[in-house]
Amino acid sequence: MKRWIAVAVFMGIMGGTVFPQAVLALVETAQVACGVVATALLPASSEYRWWTIKNQDASNTVFLGGSAVTSSTGYALKAGDTLNSNGTTQEGRTFTLGDPLYCVVASTTTTVHRMDIK
Repeated sequence: MKRWIAVAVFMGIMGGTVFPQAVLALVETAQVACGVVATALLPASSEYRWWTIKNQDASNTVFLGGSAVTSSTGYALKAGDTLNSNGTTQEGRTFTLGDPLYCVVASTTTTVHRMDIK
């Protein structure tokens, strides 16, 4: 789902006064079913202002990486963990904004929730 929203961006402080500027941003949300074959989760883009990915599963780990990601080579996003574009997760791991991102699981299918702002 895509929606336009107004986002307040603080441009600076002059004489102790903050001057906000409203800008339009496109917010997109998606639920992606990650299976045993690499599935596109977050397309490559230099337009992201912010994004977050959450593994909603109660027990399955999702593995993240490039198009050839596997459960033995991927970055593990444990059940309930979140990864976002400020470069941190709940456990302090990092991932670079703008890289194409794929997901895979060792077995079954796990739904991953995604939200990004462009």
